[in-house]
Amino acid sequence: MAIYDRGDVVKVSQQSSAGKIHTEYFVVLSRMPFNRIGRSLVAPIVFGDFDFSSITSFVVPVQIKCRSAVPAYILIHGVKMLDLNSPNSAKVEAAPNDVLDDVLARLQAVID
Repeated sequence: MAIYDRGDVVKVSQQSSAGKIHTEYFVVLSRMPFNRIGRSLVAPIVFGDFDFSSITSFVVPVQIKCRSAVPAYILIHGVKMLDLNSPNSAKVEAAPNDVLDDVLARLQAVID
């Protein structure tokens, strides 16, 4: 069982009831000691060309190496707790420190 740390980019694959594999990406925001309890604070990563003009304060662009041909964005307004302790999750890379600092600063502004 992998225990992820802050900054890890994690791919989670799940099979739908129709049998189709659905894959989502997240950046882990909580630290490893907290993540050991079985749940992690994560922000979703979406891929594609989107118009985020109305919510730019809650979106951080990021380049994900495994999907470098497609623009990627971390959605601060989608932060949630997620159980990553399953064989369906895998670390794909680590987010750059400057991107992680930006995400955490924007999240802090939301909760202050």
